[in-house]
Amino acid sequence: MTNDDSMTGEQRLAARRARFWKTILAAMAVSSIAGFATGVGAGRGGLDLLTSPVFAIAAVLVGVVGLVVTSIWFYRSVDELETADNLWASLYGLYFYIAALPAWWLLEKAGLVPAVNHWAIYAATLVFTVLVYGWRKLAAR
Repeated sequence: MTNDDSMTGEQRLAARRARFWKTILAAMAVSSIAGFATGVGAGRGGLDLLTSPVFAIAAVLVGVVGLVVTSIWFYRSVDELETADNLWASLYGLYFYIAALPAWWLLEKAGLVPAVNHWAIYAATLVFTVLVYGWRKLAAR
């Protein structure tokens, strides 16, 4: 079904939702395959390959290009309300990170916590951002 002027509002909404879920499922499938292949490669003694500079550069390029392309597809398939929810959640996530990293660093310097764990802050930022996104979706109901 094409998105043209002959479609009703419901048909346009259904087409937009279908594009949205196809984009999400495609991104999840590609990410899952890449993660599985990398894990199998490491498990079969391919750890040398995984830590090689060529593999690292290729993986970063594929990951960044994939993120950019998937983001473009995603934002083309959603409406302005979905975009606003994503922007608000991203802004809150950014503020969380901006506060969490220096707070942990200062507490580390005071000897109250162990060394800064960037992966923990990264994961907490992602969780916080997803929670804010969910909160916005629930609040809109």
